[in-house]
Amino acid sequence: MLQHIHQIQHTNKGQIVGNKASRIYHLPSQHRYRISRKNIIYFNSEQEAINMGYHKSKA
Repeated sequence: MLQHIHQIQHTNKGQIVGNKASRIYHLPSQHRYRISRKNIIYFNSEQEAINMGYHKSKA
């Protein structure tokens, strides 16, 4: 089931949301994206996402 990530509560999780399937991360200001629950990963910083091999969304 897909859902809008910006509606997910981020308590005790990073504010940057990555997609494990596409290896793309999204900043909090990028609110038009969908990721299935099984592919969600949270990061505390852009650098952390980059270090894990993720790329910033162009959207």
